[in-house]
Amino acid sequence: MLATQPELVASLGGAAMLTVMAALFYANAAGYLVLLAALYHPHPALRRHRRAIRWALIGFTAVTVLAYFATIQGQFDALGLADEAIEGLLIALLLVEDRRAR
Repeated sequence: MLATQPELVASLGGAAMLTVMAALFYANAAGYLVLLAALYHPHPALRRHRRAIRWALIGFTAVTVLAYFATIQGQFDALGLADEAIEGLLIALLLVEDRRAR
């Protein structure tokens, strides 16, 4: 975005905004990794709570999708929309997995 739309970056707060967005990106990635590890780790204590962890991951993913659309300010791009489609697919697959796990 910096290389293709420098005026947009400047209007969003410039380098400081990029730093905040990078921190949110890494925090989001960490959230996904922790929830996925908790969901599929074979530890018995985690296995008992697998359904709650799955629903936490579904909620986390839904909040991520909503946050994306709230922060892009109408500046749609193909990569962002593809990412949101993949997150929608993740939600659908987690719902199918939840239904099969019952």
